[in-house]
Amino acid sequence: MSFIWADVADLLEGRSRRLKLEDDIADLLMAAYGILQEIVDTYDLAAYTCFNESIFTTVADERTYALPDTFGRLLHAHDELAANVPGKGQSGLLLDDGGGGTPTDLLYEEPIIFRRERHLTSGTPATFTLSQRTLVLDPAPDAVYTGLGVYIARVERPDLDADVLLDEPTVLVARTLAQVAGDRGLPQAQQLQLESDRLMSALVNNHHRAKQKFFSSRWPIRGSIR
Repeated sequence: MSFIWADVADLLEGRSRRLKLEDDIADLLMAAYGILQEIVDTYDLAAYTCFNESIFTTVADERTYALPDTFGRLLHAHDELAANVPGKGQSGLLLDDGGGGTPTDLLYEEPIIFRRERHLTSGTPATFTLSQRTLVLDPAPDAVYTGLGVYIARVERPDLDADVLLDEPTVLVARTLAQVAGDRGLPQAQQLQLESDRLMSALVNNHHRAKQKFFSSRWPIRGSIR
C-alpha cells in the first residue's frame, strides 16, 4: 500500500500533539519537504531517477535549451566506471544524432571552465554546463540532435494525495520531529534523533545495496564498488 503525504501529515500531527509541540501542521509539512529535498540532493535514489528520451532537440547554432520541468539535478558523476575501472565520468546526459547509432556521452563542465574553453565554431556538441534552468552546449550544434538520458527529478511541494517516493517514508516524520525537538532543546530530542538515525540508516543501506547489486552484475571485478 502506498504511503502518501496525508499519512505524513497525520503522523506528524498525532506525534507532535503527544510531544506537546505547538507547530502548525503546515509548518511541519514544509519542514518535512525540506528534509526530503536534502535526502534527494544527497543520494541518487531510484524513486527520483528520471529516464527521458527527449530532454531537448537542437537547432543549428543555438547553444541554450530549457530543461524539463521534471529536472532536479544531474546524477552524481563518477570519475571511474567502478572502483579501479578507469573511464570518463558520466553525466547521465547523451546526444543522439538520429543516425541509428549509439548515443554519445555529453560531458559536464564547470561554468568557468566551460566559458573559457568553448568553441567559436559549430559542430557536434560534446560538453555542456548549466545556467539557471537552462542547459548550454558546446560546440553550438551544427545540425538537429536529440538530448536524452537520466537525471534526478525535481522534488515537488507536498500534495496530500501524492505518494511519498521513499523506501522508508516514515524517516520524514522522525527527522522532522527530531529537528523541531532539537531546536527547542526538548528532553525527547535525543530519543527522536536515534529513531531518525535508524530510519535514515535503513534508507541509505537499501540504496547502497541496490547500487552494489547493479554494479556487480555489470562489472564483476574484484574489490569494492563505490
